[in-house]
Amino acid sequence: MKKATQKVVYIIRRLTPVEGERLQGYPDDWTKYGADGNIIADTARYRAIGNSICVYCAERLYIGIIRILQEEEKDNERKDESLL
Repeated sequence: MKKATQKVVYIIRRLTPVEGERLQGYPDDWTKYGADGNIIADTARYRAIGNSICVYCAERLYIGIIRILQEEEKDNERKDESLL
């Protein structure tokens, strides 16, 4: 009996630099130009995007840190008031 299955080959394409920038939360062509104003190669753009932190993740982390610091500040104020 022959198998009635067929091998499926998936081809995964590489993201474009603009798609990578959008996923990280940066505007389009954020990494297109270097510090000297010249257009940089896609390889350098991929490296810059990969070495960065996602804007949305950083925002959530910082919001969480701020909330914890505010709670600690309120707790310290309550302790100070109870000592008086």
